[in-house]
Amino acid sequence: MTQGSSWIIPRHNGGATITASQKIARIVGASSRAIQAAQPGTSAWNAEEQAIRDEKSIPWRNLGKFGPPDTIASEHFVWFQDGMVFKATAYGRFGHSINKGPGKATPLEYLRRIAASNEAFNDSATIVGKFENENGSLGLIHAQDFIAQNPAGASHATPEQLIKFLESLGFFPSEGHFSKYEVWANANLGIEVADFHSGNVILNSDGIVVPIDIVVHKFDPTKGVDFF
Repeated sequence: MTQGSSWIIPRHNGGATITASQKIARIVGASSRAIQAAQPGTSAWNAEEQAIRDEKSIPWRNLGKFGPPDTIASEHFVWFQDGMVFKATAYGRFGHSINKGPGKATPLEYLRRIAASNEAFNDSATIVGKFENENGSLGLIHAQDFIAQNPAGASHATPEQLIKFLESLGFFPSEGHFSKYEVWANANLGIEVADFHSGNVILNSDGIVVPIDIVVHKFDPTKGVDFF
């Protein structure tokens, strides 16, 4: 079952206005801090989860309406519908963390990852919902434009293409926080990216590199867009 027009993705406009996902990250961050202040002893994770559950701008969604996932990845259940790609966090976790490693990001870190991806890549990734797993744990859904692959020539970006793309956006090699990842940083934006390989990007119909599943981390909130 497709979602139709109920899934509206606000377009990013090059940074002139804060995106929907950046606004959500800012609101949830402030709410989680308020919860910890009002309820001493509450863990950061529990405060973040409570803030997300209470946040009305993140609607509750029924994953069953999507039908079986079209694919299952290490971080997400994935559906291709209505010209969009919908990704639901998998296994009760919130994805990878540059600082902590695979599967160890907190709920707020996941929101900030999507927000930072908007800033770093000017993409359409948007938080569009939340859901409960069978065990009652919280999950998040984000959506982004479906990108058609280049129908001619190579379907995977070469290392040289990846390097050229990152450097064109002001990212250069940096010391990684987690030994598994090669990390690239943009000092002007205060953003790091990792897990940037050919399996996590697409060459579009024009042969241009398009990131689709990159670990993005805002390491300096004082730089670029403020969504903290």
